[in-house]
Amino acid sequence: MPLADIITAVTARVAAVPTAKNVYSYAREAKEQAASLAIFKDVTAGNIHTWMITRQATIAKDDGVGTYRRIHEIAIMGYMSVNDKVDSEATFQGVIEDVCLAFDPLALRQYGQVYDWSQPVQVEGPTVLMYGQFLCHAAKLVHRVEELLYEQP
Repeated sequence: MPLADIITAVTARVAAVPTAKNVYSYAREAKEQAASLAIFKDVTAGNIHTWMITRQATIAKDDGVGTYRRIHEIAIMGYMSVNDKVDSEATFQGVIEDVCLAFDPLALRQYGQVYDWSQPVQVEGPTVLMYGQFLCHAAKLVHRVEELLYEQP
């Protein structure tokens, strides 16, 4: 499964999560606050809420003679505005769980039987940071997908 197809499949899985908003298949940035609001704002809730999917690393390895694999680490990065009055921390933690559940059990990570191996989503963070000009909850979820490129018969 080529990297572009993996990114597309992961993006579609995250976009299907009702609590995940503004899901993009690449890491988006904007130089101005108005542009950030246009691409990252959840218009229903009125806060910043976005998820972006990109490759953070690829490990290549030979497994003996005639077998070549690549393990893609797909980063699923989420950001949501902090709002202490409504316990936005609990809301964001719930969204993280919803996104993770979209990849479990194993049958949901098989991508139509075209992958070679897929690991459950791992959670890194969560934390609070400034994203542009906005104080946000942030988390990085890591999903590893193995691609078998060549195996000698």
